[in-house]
Amino acid sequence: MATVVVSVLGAASIRVITTRLGAAAFGVFVLVQSYVSIIQTFTDLGLAQVLQRDIARGDQDDRTLLGHAMGLRLTLSILAVPVGVVLGLLIYADKSNTLKIGLVVLLCSMPFAVSREVTSAYFSAKLRNVVLAVGAVLQQMVFVGLVILAVVLHKSIVYCIGAILVGNIVATLFTNVLARREVPYRPSFNRDVWMSMLRTSSPIGFAYIVGLLYFKADTVILSFLSTTKQIGYYGAAYSIVSVFIVLPSILTRTFLPSMVQADREQLDGSVHAALRYFTIGGTFSAAAIMVCGPTVIRVVAGPHFSAANPPLRILGFGLIFIFVATALSSICIARGKGQRIFVMSVVSLILNVALNLLAIPKFGIKGAAVATLVCEVVSLAIFLRLVRRELDLHVRLVQDLVRPALAGAITCGVLAPVYLRSNLSVGYGLLLIPATLLVYVVAISLLRGLPPQVESSARAIWSRDFRARHRR
Repeated sequence: MATVVVSVLGAASIRVITTRLGAAAFGVFVLVQSYVSIIQTFTDLGLAQVLQRDIARGDQDDRTLLGHAMGLRLTLSILAVPVGVVLGLLIYADKSNTLKIGLVVLLCSMPFAVSREVTSAYFSAKLRNVVLAVGAVLQQMVFVGLVILAVVLHKSIVYCIGAILVGNIVATLFTNVLARREVPYRPSFNRDVWMSMLRTSSPIGFAYIVGLLYFKADTVILSFLSTTKQIGYYGAAYSIVSVFIVLPSILTRTFLPSMVQADREQLDGSVHAALRYFTIGGTFSAAAIMVCGPTVIRVVAGPHFSAANPPLRILGFGLIFIFVATALSSICIARGKGQRIFVMSVVSLILNVALNLLAIPKFGIKGAAVATLVCEVVSLAIFLRLVRRELDLHVRLVQDLVRPALAGAITCGVLAPVYLRSNLSVGYGLLLIPATLLVYVVAISLLRGLPPQVESSARAIWSRDFRARHRR
């Protein structure tokens, strides 16, 4: 539910920015976020993932773990802010002052975002995702409210970027206060401990840095080879896809503790169970974007953003591979094989950059989307090979993927006469959203592709309701 609320609020903010400030301003907004997210990742270095894993194990003191993690990450973020400012001003020296000011403003949010990531790792390890959900909704509400205020007052996109900073501050205070009530930690500054933490987390951290560069490479390359208006179109498509990209992270937080704690005999079952959910999430997300994507673009960004539709559908199809690759990388982290992820990620990044440099000059944002899709397929193959070789796991990917993929294909086929109409109204387009969910659920149920836990819960609910109606 929280993900839905955050997504709706995010869509409202995009609608306000794109319709009132235009595609070029939204392109600046997207580019600033992409740049700052890359800089922020260098302050993580895998520490959040390792912290969550160590807390989930339960064999160390939570107060000590949080204190050292908070001290190290705050220090790294404070050092990263001036470095990020200097680099940004040099790289985009020929860009507008609006872009440069936006970079500086958003970089100032990093210490707050980093602090929140540390406490989020604690709540994730304790399976207290409701706290993270409330914090995310609170942040988004503050952000959207300030964006609307800025537009009403006829302010520039810089004020919308500043709204992200304020939202981060509010959400950080919320999660930190709750965490300190349970674990009264203080930031700890111990160089020897920090070096030990970095030696453990760096292989994972560099892999995540490379992974983020992989996801942002197309936007960064577009910033040099295209216009901010084209970045705005591409950013609108990516904003829809990013709603679904959150789901693999949520599933990872859900299944990571069980995969960490499972012994060798239980691991195959844990991996199989996780993959069932990841494949369903990926195929449904791809089908939903294929069917409903253009309507969502019209509602979120306006009818003048139709250029975002082709890259949106291409990127949406790639969600299948993103979901499964995320599941496989989570298995590697849970079983202490994160070091290998870095090498694999570097290969994917190099391929992504090369393909984007070849495709963007000729095909623009469509070429960027196709290049990303090709790299996602290659990345999945790499992660699958890694899991099979390093962990000696027999991953039944085809068996786990075939039924969800068929359900997605059936959904697209059944609804094709509606969503392929050139004159489809927004009203009918919005009706496709519940229709897509209904058709997919029916299809995968008939194909017996639902996880056993979901099937048993559905039967229990059906039996209870049937008995209740029968008594009446």
